[in-house]
Amino acid sequence: MPFIRLAGTSTPSQMMRSDVDGANCIGQFSEVKVREDSDREGSQENIVAPMSVNIYRFPVVGTAQ
Repeated sequence: MPFIRLAGTSTPSQMMRSDVDGANCIGQFSEVKVREDSDREGSQENIVAPMSVNIYRFPVVGTAQ
């Protein structure tokens, strides 16, 4: 089974909204926001806001066997 080889640390982003029914509609104020959290890049700490999804991007150099 091949494994992915990482080239560095992760870049965290967070998608969040103020309530369960939040949505982005054309011509209206954005209720769902995406924030890239470069200050926490490579950090071991995870902060989870209410009504949010944390997304981590990792640079990949290839696969290993």
